[in-house]
Order: sequence, then structure tokens, then C-alpha cells
Amino acid sequence: MSSYKVTETDHYEIGITNAGECGYFEHKMLGDDKAGGLWFKDGALVDYDGVYYLPKEVAKELNKRGVNTSYLDDN
Repeated sequence: MSSYKVTETDHYEIGITNAGECGYFEHKMLGDDKAGGLWFKDGALVDYDGVYYLPKEVAKELNKRGVNTSYLDDN
């Protein structure tokens, strides 16, 4: 089982495995209704699920953590 590095924003908890291959995000009040999975390759976001659009607050936190989120520009 992988360990996660977890950070929090005003509305979300965001976890990325220590190995950096995947992660999750979950809304603090709405839980699974506004949550999903994150997948990374070579330090870049390559996919997500659970919501139609990745919340800007989550994308901003990923950027702060050094994740390349240019995938979102294409989608």
C-alpha cells in the first residue's frame, strides 16, 4: 500500500502517492460527490476522473506542488 503526501486547500484534500504515480482529491464538505482520482507520469498530470472538469483549486495546488498540469489546457 502506498503512502500519500496530503495537502489541503480551503475546500479540498489532495493526496499524491510518495511514488508520484497517482493520487486523489476530495471536497471537504461534499466528499465523494466532488472527488476523483489523479494519474501522473514523469511529474505531469496525464488523467483524472470523478468530475467533468478538474476544480481550479485542485489544479492550482498541483501546480504549487510542482506538477505539470498542461494536460488541462488540452482538455
